Amino acid sequence: MTNIRSVIEPSVINELMLKTAVENQGPQALQANKIVEEDGIPFEHVLLLQLDFRIDLSFNNIEHIEGLSHLSKLEDLSLYSNRITKLENLDQLSKLQVLSVGNNLIDDFENVLYLRSLKNVQCLNLAGNPVTGRENYRLQVAAHLSQLRYLDYRIISKEEKVVASEKYGHVVEELVAADLIKEKEKEEIRKEEEKRLLHKEAFVENFEGSQFFDLMFAEDKVGTLFTMLPGTEKYFKTFKEQFIKTVEDLLKLGLDEHQRRNNERREFLKSVEETVLNNRALGTEKVEAFVEYKNSVFQELQQLDPESENPEVVEKFNSLFQEFHRETSLLLNELMNLEMTLIDQLEEIYREFEHQLTEMVNSFVELVHVSMAHLRELEQFYTEDLSELAMSCLERFIRNDVDLDLPEGLHVVFVNKDTVKNAVSSSHEHRLAVIDEREDILTSTIYIWMNDLLNQLNLEEQERNRHKVLEINHFIDKQREEVDENRDLASEEDIHFCL
Repeated sequence: MTNIRSVIEPSVINELMLKTAVENQGPQALQANKIVEEDGIPFEHVLLLQLDFRIDLSFNNIEHIEGLSHLSKLEDLSLYSNRITKLENLDQLSKLQVLSVGNNLIDDFENVLYLRSLKNVQCLNLAGNPVTGRENYRLQVAAHLSQLRYLDYRIISKEEKVVASEKYGHVVEELVAADLIKEKEKEEIRKEEEKRLLHKEAFVENFEGSQFFDLMFAEDKVGTLFTMLPGTEKYFKTFKEQFIKTVEDLLKLGLDEHQRRNNERREFLKSVEETVLNNRALGTEKVEAFVEYKNSVFQELQQLDPESENPEVVEKFNSLFQEFHRETSLLLNELMNLEMTLIDQLEEIYREFEHQLTEMVNSFVELVHVSMAHLRELEQFYTEDLSELAMSCLERFIRNDVDLDLPEGLHVVFVNKDTVKNAVSSSHEHRLAVIDEREDILTSTIYIWMNDLLNQLNLEEQERNRHKVLEINHFIDKQREEVDENRDLASEEDIHFCL
């Protein structure tokens, strides 16, 4: 008999499938649809907004679990009756409590072990999978997933948990120990990556330990062989120690300067925020006063008969309208003046920040140049010592000195003085090129970063100003339209319109 699963095209978990699943889930689905349709929020954001909804993807011919990592709040997931052979890509579902993967094609117990990372899963359904035919299946699952309360629609009894612990406890302990080692390794990797990113942000990447030094010899085979030349050890050791010490000082300087720049930026943002808030408070006072005035005008208008032919009433009516428009124009000027004042204040703050930041960067770059010059001096001293030693070894090599232990690979270099000089000079130039490149990368990237930052801040301020001007004009237009149409009293939201 042909298995129906083998003739139906497999499906993948995509946005349409998730959307359909959410839409079919009662009151929460109605709320989700309302958010999507009325507020125009992208569907994937709606999924993130829901805190406790369940997703049912049963009977979808799914072969691979994917596309669920953004559902970090998901608590209940059903993948029942699909074509899944492997449990994967569920690591981000840390709040998952109920997982149903029954009636699939899971046969490897490694899939059960994979679920050990989901610490909150209390209800698991694997019924209908080949793995359930494993000997002592329930006991093994209960032992490895100790937090489980229900397995395959049946509660895991205390007796089962005791037996499971006695029978498989030692295996679980070994896994736990292995997990601790892996977690420790992951933590070390995380810390190293965190440190690398910090060094990169501080423009001193590859400056720790011997990283920079090793770069000079990484692609210089002959230069590396020269370090093994008899008598070179003393010079090479001194060169390496002094070079690394200088680079470590530069690393510390870079990190300190990075912190200083961050502190300066925080103070700048704090100053901008305080200035904007103070300006906004002044604007709020003016808007509140205007709204109070507006309410009084509307009250007077409501007491007048707009169809009256009484000259005094008509004059009063027109007078109120004219006065209101004058007050509206006055408010517009006051709000625009406040915005112009804010622009001037922010420009001053921006100029000061740019000045301070430029001073910091220039000072740091000057010190980098000094350090790099010192590294070149150290390299020059080493090259001179190496050259002198190499010539001495060449003379011994030509005399066939049996005590000379020349590194294999240097024989082709030790032909005559010119070949030795050329080899030493080539290595020298290579090391200098590495130093020059690191200096160029550091200085160019920090200036690019600074210019990008200042440009971004300028663009953000332009956008803020544009938005504010549009907001003010929209508010004023709204007030004029309301009085022209003789509408009801202004609502409280008017006060917050320009806040």
